Amino acid sequence: MQSKSAILLFSGLLIKSAFAAHPLSTEDATVLGKSNQQIEVNTDRVSFRDQQEQVAALTSTYGYSDDLDLFANLPLNVSSPHGIGDVSIGSKWQFKDYQGHLLVFKTELFLPTGDQQKGLGQGRRSIDLGLVDSYTRSAWTWHGNVVLTINDYEHDVDRQMNRKLVWRASSAVVYQANAHWALTADTGFTQADSRSDNSKPVYLLGGVIYSPSNTLDLDAGLRRQHIGGATETRFGIGLTQRY
Repeated sequence: MQSKSAILLFSGLLIKSAFAAHPLSTEDATVLGKSNQQIEVNTDRVSFRDQQEQVAALTSTYGYSDDLDLFANLPLNVSSPHGIGDVSIGSKWQFKDYQGHLLVFKTELFLPTGDQQKGLGQGRRSIDLGLVDSYTRSAWTWHGNVVLTINDYEHDVDRQMNRKLVWRASSAVVYQANAHWALTADTGFTQADSRSDNSKPVYLLGGVIYSPSNTLDLDAGLRRQHIGGATETRFGIGLTQRY
């Protein structure tokens, strides 16, 4: 039987916000444009070893200018223990449009708002710095990400055991089948927080997006990742409304 600390650690990992728009784990380089807004709501059922969690997130994005979006993300643990995770705020700056490539610099600051004792947060601040490249040709769009996480630790023992800088890389492809349906595939890997863990587990994700109008997206996705000798499976659905 798993220890309580292991279960809480698993819960805390689930609560941290994903980098990208649901169902993808890889971010895209599009921005909303000045004064446009967007609301995203999603929920995922995650299975790992003998544990299952239901998590959700609410993200609000505002187009501050034609090339800069500001956003806030509220993660939730729907299953027990119930509660709010580490809230994040951030920005997406589209700084280059070059020969079909859109380039974005994304920052995301995670605040220690979740209850660490319940496994709902990490108990410390961290910041993600990401470079995003999106390229579209005909019905196909490719996204590539490189992300650096800067962790802040309160205790010396945590600083000694964990890396201050952690990176991850991912890539995704989206096929726009017609005006209403898009198919997605996504893969990537990440460096572990622990200095003693040199593994970089690869994930695979497949998804579908249905757009009944140009302001509404409904999505579903399935993600699998092999971690520490076990497979994590995540199935989720989401809704995105632009206005």
